[in-house]
Amino acid sequence: WLGNRFEAQADLSRSAGFLLTYRATDDLSVQLRPASHWRGGAQWLTPIPATNGRLVTKFFSFSPRRWTSLPELGTPSYSFASALREARGLVFVGKTPNELEFRGLRIDGYRPPCL
Repeated sequence: WLGNRFEAQADLSRSAGFLLTYRATDDLSVQLRPASHWRGGAQWLTPIPATNGRLVTKFFSFSPRRWTSLPELGTPSYSFASALREARGLVFVGKTPNELEFRGLRIDGYRPPCL
């Protein structure tokens, strides 16, 4: 949850993207889930490549060209721009077993509230 509680949402429309420090043994994706469409599989996502278990820091752009959907889950019924305007959370998903470690997530231009 981007606002540190479920009911919160953030406008990321002016953000360039996010910097992720992570380790992954297999490929995965991250879904950008808006408040109005939190549930369901048809979500906008961007691939997060495997690191072969190495700790890496990588930038992921919020450019619409970098985001897609999974054909087997369907195309989102809302625009990517609207998802950025009412972002509730980032959900990491994968199709295969994976060993993951997340060390950092910084979103350009956004600081979550401390609760």
